[in-house]
Amino acid sequence: MSEKSHFITGPRGFEDLLADELTALGAGGIKRGHGGVRFDADLATVYAVCLWSRLGGRLLRHVASLDAATPDRLYAAAMRLRWVELFAGARSFSIHVNLARNAQLGHARYALHRLKDAIVDQHRDAGLPRPDVDRDAPELSLDLAVHADRATLSVDLVGEPLSFRGLRDPRTPAPLRENLAAALLRRAGYDGSQAFVDPMCGGGTLLLEAWMMATDFAPGLRRRHWSLERLPGFSREAWVAARAEAEQRAAAGRQRVEDEGPPLWGADQDERTIEALREQVEALEAEDSITLECMEIEAIRPPDRQGILVTNPPWGRRLGDDAEAAQTYARLGQVLRDRFEGWQAAVLAGEPSHGRAMGLHAARRHKVLAGGLEAQLLRVDVEAALAREAARAERKEQAEGEAASPGESGPELPADLVNRLRKNLKLRRKYAERVETDAYRLYDADLPDYAFAVDVYGERIHVAEYAPPSTIPEATARQRRRAALATIREVTETTRQQVHLKRRERQRGKSQYEAKGKVDEEAKVIVHEGPARFEVQLEGYLDTGLFLDHRPVRSWIREQANRARFLNLFCYTASATVHAVWGGASESTSVDMSATYLAWAERNFDLNFGAAARGGHPRVDRRAHRFVRADVMAWLAEVPPRSYDLIFCDPPTFSNSKRMRDSFDVQRDHAELIESCMRALAPGGTLIFSTNARRFSLDDGLAERFAVDDRSRASLPEDFARRPRIHQVFEIRRKGEAR
Repeated sequence: MSEKSHFITGPRGFEDLLADELTALGAGGIKRGHGGVRFDADLATVYAVCLWSRLGGRLLRHVASLDAATPDRLYAAAMRLRWVELFAGARSFSIHVNLARNAQLGHARYALHRLKDAIVDQHRDAGLPRPDVDRDAPELSLDLAVHADRATLSVDLVGEPLSFRGLRDPRTPAPLRENLAAALLRRAGYDGSQAFVDPMCGGGTLLLEAWMMATDFAPGLRRRHWSLERLPGFSREAWVAARAEAEQRAAAGRQRVEDEGPPLWGADQDERTIEALREQVEALEAEDSITLECMEIEAIRPPDRQGILVTNPPWGRRLGDDAEAAQTYARLGQVLRDRFEGWQAAVLAGEPSHGRAMGLHAARRHKVLAGGLEAQLLRVDVEAALAREAARAERKEQAEGEAASPGESGPELPADLVNRLRKNLKLRRKYAERVETDAYRLYDADLPDYAFAVDVYGERIHVAEYAPPSTIPEATARQRRRAALATIREVTETTRQQVHLKRRERQRGKSQYEAKGKVDEEAKVIVHEGPARFEVQLEGYLDTGLFLDHRPVRSWIREQANRARFLNLFCYTASATVHAVWGGASESTSVDMSATYLAWAERNFDLNFGAAARGGHPRVDRRAHRFVRADVMAWLAEVPPRSYDLIFCDPPTFSNSKRMRDSFDVQRDHAELIESCMRALAPGGTLIFSTNARRFSLDDGLAERFAVDDRSRASLPEDFARRPRIHQVFEIRRKGEAR
C-alpha cells in the first residue's frame, strides 16, 4: 500500500478541517472535494489515519479506473484486475455502487452484477473457492463510483465508517454522528486543553468526543474489525506498533486529565439519560475525568476555569415543538449572560429564530448538515456579546434623547439601501448571465427597515412588499415604501411604468388562484430561462406565473427528461413541463384544478412549441402533451401503475377547493400523495417532490420504503440564498434503483 491514492469522506462543510487533520497525520497530495478529501499516504500514514482521524467517515484506497460505458465493457475491464491477489485473505465481500447523474450505465445493479461476475469468474478460472457476497459483515468492502463512461474502483480499508468509535452501542440512536460532533468541536475552537461544558448533553456524543481530545485517546483504538488486515501489503508488525503507541498516549493522557484537568462537565434535565451516560462513562473508566449532573438549565454553574461551552439543544423538530425550542434557547442565552462571561460558546441551532431567541450576537455562523437537516453553529464570545449589547443600549438611549422633531423626514434615497441594491445588481447580473435567464431575485428584505422582495423580469421590476408588523405606524411604512421605490428606480434605471408593486399577505382558500384586479395586458412580460420562454404577469395575480426559486429544479427536469413520459402534478403554469419537453420528453401530462392556470400553461406550451413559436422544438407532437383539469389525488387513483418515467409534484401547502373531495394539507397528506405517485412511476423512474411548507417534515416511513435523496440545499439558487428554507425538494426512487 505504499504511496497509494486515497479518499476519505467527512461531514459536508468541514472539508477544510479534515484536510488539516490529514496534513497533521502526515498525508500528502491533499485535494479537498465535496464531502471528502483525496490524499496520498504510505503505510504508516494510512495506519495513523485509521487510528487518529476524528473527522473521517469512509476510508477508501484507489484500486483502478475502469471502462464503464456498458456493463460488458465494465466486466472486461474488471477481468483484467488481479482479484485473486486482492482477495488473498478474504472469503466474503460487498459492493457499493454510486452512479453519477450522467453515468452511461442504465442502472446500479448492472454495474454491481457485472463486477461481481468478474470476481467470481476469476476465482473459478483459478480453481479457487468463490467468495460469498455478504452485505452485513463482509471481509472486503468495494466501492464503485461511476461517472459518465468511467468508473473508479476503491477498497474500503475499514469496512464501516470511522465515525463508529466502538464506545457506544451502534444501535443506540444519537442526534449527532461522532465525526460530526468532533468537527463541531474543532470548528468551535476546542483543542482539548480548555474546560468543557455541555449543559444539554443528551447521549453525550459531544462530551465523549471532547474527552477523547483532552485525553489524547485515538478514536479508532476501541475498534476491533479492520478490513485492511486482510489486504495485500498489510504489515502486522507496523499495525501492532501503531496501536501500542496509541494505547500509551491514551494512558498518559487519561492520567494527565485526572491530575491536572481540564474539567469536563455534562448535564441534562432527564435523569434516565444521565444514568445511561454515567454507565457509559464508567465503562470507559472516565468517571474521574467527567462530571455528570442531572439539572435544569437555570441551575448550571461553570467550572472555576474558563473554557468553552458547546451544546446541541432540542430543535423542536423531533422533540417538543418550536415554541418550546425557542424558550430553551432563550433560557440558555440568559444563563450565558449571567454566569459564563469570559467563556466561548458554540450552539447548534436548527432555525434562525433559535439564535434570535438566545439573544446573544454570534460572531461567526457556520452551516451544518445534521441528520439530513440544515442547521447553524452559532459561535458566541460571551464577553464581546455582552459589550455589544451594552453599547447598543447606550446608542439607543442617546438616539431617543436626540430624536428629531416630528416634521422632519429622512433623505429621499437611503444610502444603505442604495449601496445594497447596487452591490446585488452587479452580482445578480453576472449570475443571471451564467444561468441563462433574464428573471431573477435582486433583493429580499436584506435590510430590516425595507421589507420588500424585488425581482427582475427582463426590463421590468416586480416589487412585493411584505406586510409590516402592526407595531409600525402606517405613516412610517408609507415613507419607507416611497423611499424604497425611488431607490429601486434609481439603481435599476427604470421608470415608474416599469416598476410593479404588490402587497404580500397570507392567502387563504382559493384566493391564490384568482385575479386580484383587472389583468393588465401592458403588465404581461415574456422572459427566458435556458431554452424556454414564459409568460409572466406582473399585475392582477398574487404570483407572477413563474416560481424563480425552482429554477435549478426545472433545469434538473430538463436534464432527466430525455425520452421520458413526464407527469407534472399541481402544474401551475407548466414551466416544468416546458423544460421537460425541451429536454426531450416523449410525452407529458400536466394536471391542475385551476382553469385559469391551465389556460396559462397551454399558452406557455404554445409559446415554446406552437406553430408560431420562435425557435420552437421542431419534433414536438402537440397530441402527445395533455393538460388535465382535475383533483390530483382523485386523478392519481385512476392512473394505471408505472405509467410515467419522471414525475414532478409540487403541491400547495393547504387547499380546500370545492372541486376537491376533501381538503388537502401537505404535512398531513403528503405520504399518501407520494405513495400514489410511486405507484404511477415506472421502474427506474424518479419522483421529484417539492414543497414550500416552512415546517414540513418528511414522513419517516417513506425513507424506509423508498430511496429518498434530500436535494433541498442543492436546489437553492444563488439569488435565494437569504431564504434557505423557501422550499424543500426530494428525489425519490424505489430502493435498489440507483440514480
